[in-house]
Amino acid sequence: MAGLVFGLFSLSVILLVATFGTIMAVQKTASYPPKHVLRKRAATFGFSAVMVFFLAFILYYVT
Repeated sequence: MAGLVFGLFSLSVILLVATFGTIMAVQKTASYPPKHVLRKRAATFGFSAVMVFFLAFILYYVT
C-alpha cells in the first residue's frame, strides 16, 4: 500500500509541474494551442493534481 500512496503523491507532483508549465505557456505571446485551450488544460491538470493529492492523503492516513 505504501507504494501506491507514493505513486499517487508522485503523480500529483507531476500534474502540478504540468499545470505550472501550461500556465507559463499561456503567458507567451505566440503559442500554437489557443490560450483558451491552454487555460482549460491548466485547470484540468490543477484539478486532477488536487484530487490525486487528496486521495493519496486519505489513503496515507487510513492505512
